[in-house]
Amino acid sequence: MTWGRPDPAYFLGGRIRLNRAKAEAVIKTRIADRLDVSIVEAAHLIREEMGTRIRKEILRFVESHGIGAAGLSEFAVVVYGGAGPTHYSDFAKGLDFGRSVATPYASVFSAFNLDWVIIPILMTILGGTGTILGPILGAFILSGIFELANMAMPQLHPIFSAAFIVLVTLFLPDGLMKYITGHKEGVLRRLPLFRAIVRGT
Repeated sequence: MTWGRPDPAYFLGGRIRLNRAKAEAVIKTRIADRLDVSIVEAAHLIREEMGTRIRKEILRFVESHGIGAAGLSEFAVVVYGGAGPTHYSDFAKGLDFGRSVATPYASVFSAFNLDWVIIPILMTILGGTGTILGPILGAFILSGIFELANMAMPQLHPIFSAAFIVLVTLFLPDGLMKYITGHKEGVLRRLPLFRAIVRGT
């Protein structure tokens, strides 16, 4: 705010006013005075440090997936969230992305995270529709499989997950619950609690 980003008078379209004086007082007391610099210089140092830390985290993440810094030119970076575009110029230094993408709706774009949209659907498909127990069963199994795959082979995790989804679609199109309830001689079918749940759903 010491630089006017965001505008203290126009936060949330002006519905909430930010106190620039308090922000500057905190920066002065905790950082500027200790480093013997001005408030503006202290704010600049904060942004630089934040950018450096974010940049290191990005490199750590991509390297854990087998992609070096030199390979970033083959990828696009989508910048979103309330502060993503604001800090992009700080953390993108030295990161040679092929393309950078931001939208006018960056602050609410986080709500459309792909995982939160697709994974619940996959859990329901795996467990089976038409029952309460199906999606719950799918959630437990899919979460466990994804976590194990991510720990055991982080670089191949996306490929493994995609293969698993294809196999489920091909061999269990109606979900696990349909398969389990269709085999009356199965072990689970003989359990009184399981029969009660199936009848109840």
